[in-house]
Amino acid sequence: AGNSAYGATVQFQYDISTPVAYIEYPLNASHYPAGYPDEIRGTGYDYSPGTEIELIEVSIKRESDGKLWDGTQWDNLTLQAASAWHDANYNDVGNTYSTTTLANFSDGIKYTVLARAQDYAGNIQDNFSVDISSVTFTYDETPPSASVTSPTSDVNYRPMIQGDASDTGIGEVSTVT
Repeated sequence: AGNSAYGATVQFQYDISTPVAYIEYPLNASHYPAGYPDEIRGTGYDYSPGTEIELIEVSIKRESDGKLWDGTQWDNLTLQAASAWHDANYNDVGNTYSTTTLANFSDGIKYTVLARAQDYAGNIQDNFSVDISSVTFTYDETPPSASVTSPTSDVNYRPMIQGDASDTGIGEVSTVT
């Protein structure tokens, strides 16, 4: 009957790909002294046909009792709890993130850091592969010790010097000089 209609064109991107956050620091299976790690940093990607990353968050778990850091204390949380995740200051220029919002670490304890990415379509990373989005490190404030066991007194020749080195914590002695 001569009626016609014109509709607006709508463009959208169908995105079901899950973005990935990569942890660059701290390093997996490392030991860190007092004051370190001083940040958590890495990169994030939303692979094609991704809609780009909106944010990256980190979670820290204390392995000795399984508690998660809620921003002020260690608590019995699950990874589904919003307070178990902390904004990691994602910067879309360079796809990097870095946060110095860290937990209170205790000597001789292992900690696991998870990083997760979320894209603009609402896809949230839920797979945390070791050495990619999951790292475990040991916090070690206890210094190692070293002692000379030979020679035991003054000598007038070039003796062979012998000694011992140990670390009473769970750290590792890496060199003795």
